[in-house]
Amino acid sequence: MRELIDTRLDDIYADRTAHRLRLAKILPELAREFAGRHSPEEIRACADAILCRYDDAPVRSFTTILATRQARECLQAETCDALPAP
Repeated sequence: MRELIDTRLDDIYADRTAHRLRLAKILPELAREFAGRHSPEEIRACADAILCRYDDAPVRSFTTILATRQARECLQAETCDALPAP
């Protein structure tokens, strides 16, 4: 285990698989809730940007819950700071 940490930790942190899985988990709910108010691309961009905030978190067990809540708040606001400017 020590060798794995010493030699592969950077590769493990760089792997985007967990990020993509979390994104796939939160997108359907957000897409249903904000269909008609935001395009699918905007919803995905918002959720992706917010999830990226947690990429360096040492413990990510609650990131899905937090990111969903933050994305919802962002998408409900008149302007979403996570979305790129039009």
